[in-house]
Amino acid sequence: MKLLKCLFIHGFVSVLGILAGIDCFANKAAAVETAAPQHDKLVVHEWGTFTSLQDETGKALGGINVDDEPVPPFVHQVMGSYVLGSQHYDLARENNKGAPDRYPFVTMRLETPVMYFYPPKSLTKPLDLDVHVQFRGGWLTQFYPAAQSDLPQPKTLGEWAKLKLDHNTISNLEWNHLQVGTQGDGPETTEPVWLAPRNVAAANVTTPAGESERYLFYRGVGNIDSPLSVSTVAAQNTLTLQPRFAELLEAARAPVIRWLWLVKIDDHGAVAYRALKPIESSGIGITPKTTVDSTFTPSDFAPQNLARLQQEMHAALVSEGLFDDEATAMLTTWEHSYFRSGGWRLFFIVPSSWTEHYLPLRVSQPAEIKRVMMGRIELVSPEQRALLKQLANSAISTDAWIKAMPHSPAAQKFFAGRSDFGDLGVAIPPDYQLYLSLGRFRNALLNDEQAHHPSAALAKFITNYSLQPFQVAAPQGH
Repeated sequence: MKLLKCLFIHGFVSVLGILAGIDCFANKAAAVETAAPQHDKLVVHEWGTFTSLQDETGKALGGINVDDEPVPPFVHQVMGSYVLGSQHYDLARENNKGAPDRYPFVTMRLETPVMYFYPPKSLTKPLDLDVHVQFRGGWLTQFYPAAQSDLPQPKTLGEWAKLKLDHNTISNLEWNHLQVGTQGDGPETTEPVWLAPRNVAAANVTTPAGESERYLFYRGVGNIDSPLSVSTVAAQNTLTLQPRFAELLEAARAPVIRWLWLVKIDDHGAVAYRALKPIESSGIGITPKTTVDSTFTPSDFAPQNLARLQQEMHAALVSEGLFDDEATAMLTTWEHSYFRSGGWRLFFIVPSSWTEHYLPLRVSQPAEIKRVMMGRIELVSPEQRALLKQLANSAISTDAWIKAMPHSPAAQKFFAGRSDFGDLGVAIPPDYQLYLSLGRFRNALLNDEQAHHPSAALAKFITNYSLQPFQVAAPQGH
């Protein structure tokens, strides 16, 4: 009862809040507003995730534009949606996150930034607002409501192959004459990743064409590096964290990463984690390395760890400027990919100066703006390397079992690239089960392994299941 009373007082009674056995974190969040602002100015809040996949040397792997948590079909996709890359319809994939499946130069995923608006309390009618966001080093490919985009619209594979995605790429989105504070309802959907962000006490927004939602949504793909590289020293059971932002930013704006968590989730969903010390930068050219323990023992996978990790992240997000319900919405949106999917990953709250450098935002009215982005680095684990070696020594199947698959909701999820598709109604060959066990970034891992340790078996598997990287010209100047 003491826990529930504490959580109720601080606005955290939710799927993330009712956490038996966890101490109240009131001391960290008591001074933070948890509802719409009570002052006479426009407030804009935003959250999102920058996701990358890094190998043991800290190098970012490409081709990570996997869309196993797709957005609803009403979301606008500026570069079109069509089947690519396979002679068999059942093996084909549509664009993933607005780029061809296995697009080799996608080294960063800009995932589901949502932007909330809180008009001045004195406002008596909807506020007319222009919003502009730019992605340096990437494409802003999907969004809702409708916005103006400066991206090309390729219609054929040949047109796609001529496009370049590198650190010189710049794309822009602009919402003009957005009405903030309307009564419109968002479109109907059952997708949890779309519904969770609606549970926030923000103003509704509506475009001149009549599209409405509780927030602005956009996402994209990029060819940029994470603010941190994470290299593995297996013999010493350590990870080395190297900041990558000092050479990009002025010394006066040298960022600090205050919140970091190293997390490992096993195949059964058990969680082990440790919070890491802050990482500071002393300015241009100063990139101190941090070494941390990379090991987790069986006793580290405690049943209460998931609740504790969620609560720590929630408190950190609120301390960085999000309202309580916004932080809850963010963690609920990413419940599956953050906390329920097996893997080895580093989470950290991205320094705001890094976000502003790569994702500058401009609104047409004076506003108090808070942008809190989570960095997520998926690390290649020893278990994944072992699976790749096992696959390289396996008998390789053909796609006959896929062609024989009965039509079902699970089959539709499978063809869309989902990792949680369910029972397919056919036996999955052992080699394909190994492939699935590699996790959501299995295609990037598979092609990287084949590039560095060629195997006839892996080559056959890639060919049989049409998993080759999409062929484009090499990026310039990267």
